[in-house]
Amino acid sequence: DEAASEEERLEHVLWYHPRWEDAAARLRWLRIVESVRAFATAFGGGGDKLDAVLLDRSRLVFLEVEPEMLLVWAVDPRSDTAAAQSAMLQTYDLWRLSRGAIGDVITSQRDALSALAATRKALRKARTRLERAEEEEDDDEDDQNSSAETPASSRDVVAKEVEELEHAASAA
Repeated sequence: DEAASEEERLEHVLWYHPRWEDAAARLRWLRIVESVRAFATAFGGGGDKLDAVLLDRSRLVFLEVEPEMLLVWAVDPRSDTAAAQSAMLQTYDLWRLSRGAIGDVITSQRDALSALAATRKALRKARTRLERAEEEEDDDEDDQNSSAETPASSRDVVAKEVEELEHAASAA
């Protein structure tokens, strides 16, 4: 969804460190990771075989711990890939021991996350319709010099819809 916020575009990222980095910085790293994997898939015989990529100031280390579940660490460029992958695997093993497979956790929450994504998309569209309705109402008021009250406007209907969607999104 092109209109999604940065936070919404990061929803499929389960964990990110450092946690204080803003969404824009996280998205930049995510785009680098996705681009490198796409490049490796297109020209290198498969992105699933990619272990690491050496960048100017870091080394991106990849480890697929479950099908379609990728851990990516940015480490010192002088770090050993095998040592980093070993630490990644130990981290994953601790996760799995305490919480189970990541895929199982996601599957159990998939319906709720899909509903939330649909609600947020509907909310964005409703906000756009509300802006248009407000603009049209302002234009109509400029054209009319009547002080008579009118029945509920389309703006009021859309405003009510936005309010309901905001409540649904915040409750999820």
